[in-house]
Amino acid sequence: MRNLNKFKIKIDHRNWQNALALSFAYLVAAEAGELIVIVGPPRAGKTKLALELCKLLFGEQVFDQTTYMPAVLVDATNSSKNGSFSTKDFMARILRAIKHPMLEMADETEGASFRRLYDATSEPVMRAAAEEGFKARKTQYFFIDEGHHVKYVSKDPMAASAVMDSLKCFAKDAGIVLVVVGTYELLSILRGSEQLVGRKNQIHFPRYFSTEEDLSEFASIINSYEKILKINSSLGSLNNCLEILYKYSLGCIGLLRAWLKRADAMASISNGEITEEILLKTRLSDNDILTISTKITAGENDFLISDLNSEAQNSKSTKKPTNKKPFQRNPKRYTKGGRV
Repeated sequence: MRNLNKFKIKIDHRNWQNALALSFAYLVAAEAGELIVIVGPPRAGKTKLALELCKLLFGEQVFDQTTYMPAVLVDATNSSKNGSFSTKDFMARILRAIKHPMLEMADETEGASFRRLYDATSEPVMRAAAEEGFKARKTQYFFIDEGHHVKYVSKDPMAASAVMDSLKCFAKDAGIVLVVVGTYELLSILRGSEQLVGRKNQIHFPRYFSTEEDLSEFASIINSYEKILKINSSLGSLNNCLEILYKYSLGCIGLLRAWLKRADAMASISNGEITEEILLKTRLSDNDILTISTKITAGENDFLISDLNSEAQNSKSTKKPTNKKPFQRNPKRYTKGGRV
């Protein structure tokens, strides 16, 4: 029997540590109503980062003993009709996450009972209940994971920005800090609202690149996984396949982990040892890698351009210091004989 829990090991690699430290610093300094955004490529570990932040902030608090939920995490899922994102469904998910009495008697597993309650309750009523529920649970931080799914609310690109702006107002009214976690697609959503752009605190959780420094760090991550796997003697070490492992994971830890899980599963039906042949058989296809790489690269370029534009805007808005005292008009000079 394979031990699937072995892949749940915690690897404190450089990008993780940097993102965790900066996120924690922003969170403890944030005030109610502020917006913190954590962006990065898919499968970089952003969800685990959010869960770890909750533990660092409040430890392992037991809800049954305190009835408090100082940090709440809800996924923004596009699970409505035709794969759309529904703001009403999202409010229902919040109520379920905070164990609101409104849903206690009509749990989702009961199907028909929940659907009757859902249909009979308007979205504004759910929103008000969620707001009061956060206050009752003494919630301080509300994490929205997969926040980029908000883009599926409508074909109108501005609609997603309006929804995110509305959630920002919701957090302010509830007296909580809003933390949105997602891929680079979040950037275009946030740029659709001046209020969001001017009030967000942004953390970047990047992948590893093919530089010497990054590849060295990536090799140490591979070493950590090698300790829990059986490697065939013909392969020697996973780092002997460093180039292949990097190429077909794109430097994303989540993609590497998923790949090694597949390799471990295939190895389990033989002698349990991973060979180079097994690694090659279980990697993503070239077409898959091209699709993912194209999307990640576009997002990284968008992030870079966004940062450069922000710096340029800040530079333009910075005025040169003057010796003029506040609230005094510039003296007006008249030519001789030109006074009225």
